[in-house]
Amino acid sequence: MSSEGHSRQKNLATARLLSKRTSRWFLTDLRDGIQALPDPISVSEKKAYFKKLVEVGFKEIEVSFPAVSQTDFDFTRYAVKNTPEDMAIQMLTQSREHLLRRTVESVIGAKKAIIRVYLATSDDFRDILSNMSKQDAIDKAVEITKLVRLLTKDDTRRQEIEWTLEFSPECFSDTPSDFAVQICEAVKAAWELTQENPITFILPATVEVASPNVYADQIEYFCRNIFEREKVCVSVHSHNDRAVGCLFGYGERTGNFGLITVALNMYTNGVLPELDFSDMEELISVSENGQLVVCEFSVSRQDAIKKGFARAETRAASGDDAWKFPYLPLDPKDIGRNYEALIRVNLQSGKCGAACIILRSFGLDLPRPLQVEFSLFAQNEADSMGRKFKADEINALFRKHYIYTGKSKNKKSKGNNREISALLRVNCKSVEISGRGNGPISALIDVIALHFGTLFEVVNYNEHNLSSGNQDKASTYIEVSYLNSEGQMVRRWGCGVDNDVSLL
Repeated sequence: MSSEGHSRQKNLATARLLSKRTSRWFLTDLRDGIQALPDPISVSEKKAYFKKLVEVGFKEIEVSFPAVSQTDFDFTRYAVKNTPEDMAIQMLTQSREHLLRRTVESVIGAKKAIIRVYLATSDDFRDILSNMSKQDAIDKAVEITKLVRLLTKDDTRRQEIEWTLEFSPECFSDTPSDFAVQICEAVKAAWELTQENPITFILPATVEVASPNVYADQIEYFCRNIFEREKVCVSVHSHNDRAVGCLFGYGERTGNFGLITVALNMYTNGVLPELDFSDMEELISVSENGQLVVCEFSVSRQDAIKKGFARAETRAASGDDAWKFPYLPLDPKDIGRNYEALIRVNLQSGKCGAACIILRSFGLDLPRPLQVEFSLFAQNEADSMGRKFKADEINALFRKHYIYTGKSKNKKSKGNNREISALLRVNCKSVEISGRGNGPISALIDVIALHFGTLFEVVNYNEHNLSSGNQDKASTYIEVSYLNSEGQMVRRWGCGVDNDVSLL
């Protein structure tokens, strides 16, 4: 037998040996799957789903994104109190300190907890989404890891919990394989793992930018080149390449692999999956609560899409119309879809989801502080409704809280002074005021302070021409600070659109 043939035979023997071992099942129905639902299952249905997954025998279940909503936080607390001692619950979080702290707080009291963090590592994502070099990305990953460690296993108050770190080089399938290994080595060193409690690296295949055979080669390269392989658990998360994720395959873009299909395929080949599927009809019933839609709810993906729009407009201005977009391998217009259908807002959506809808609908590019404030209104509304937000509902909510449609007028006075007349809405009543200043904003501040006898100032001011060809109009965003009736300084944002920014 030739050496080549011997090598192939050896690889086949190894594959046969490995195929007789069951997998570690990691289930994401309650987080990645739930966020695909336009009308999510209720809290009681979610609790029933969790109970059923425990009965089936899953030992690692991702339950929530606890830092993004009170509903998710409360459900995490429920899971902590109803999780068997041999089961670990996992929470997903972005890599910001206040979100990490909130996530850790949600799982206090658990026996086993998994904190999953992620960082975009592909060339396009580092360039468009985060504007980071490879070294910047490594430094950020190490910073995240050290913070998670500080808040978990290094905190003497929380050492009764068995903590596991899961780190995902997001967009792994579009990341140079050697760099994926390099950044994971840095994370591994910062975490200081042990063989008894290995670190987990989730290697996602994102939006089918790599075919299954290429993805498999990338996984193989990672496994062969990561140092201390015995201390590393490699987790395959293949998004809408249809490989791993939810019971019946429904994920955030209806594309995670069906775990039941995998497990039963193994079972028919003599490998016990160590899961109980004897009551399949009940599993189907529990899983089918809610309705599915192909769209995007995820916080980081909405942010990437929003920044992709901005970068595309910049490239188009210079004559570069090549399609290059995070998470969108083709232009939705090519298949008759509009951009608004891509972004949906629910409990797991961050500031960028609502802001992207406002940008596409009105051409309003909200300042980041206003995005943060408005996202709280949107999340609270979604929380109270128990379902996703429609685009027209987002637009109506923004108009309600920020856009005043009344009229104002000003005219130039002698010298550099400006005379202004304005109609204000105060406690549901219209009040007309007038005054002077060295500019329209200065005049308005002075006359409000004088009329109401309170401290009043502008702390943020932004303006820009409207996009989509409305160059004859501009939008203005103003954040004011004032002393309320309780003697506290409070801040409020407002937005206006007009042909003359001095009238806003």
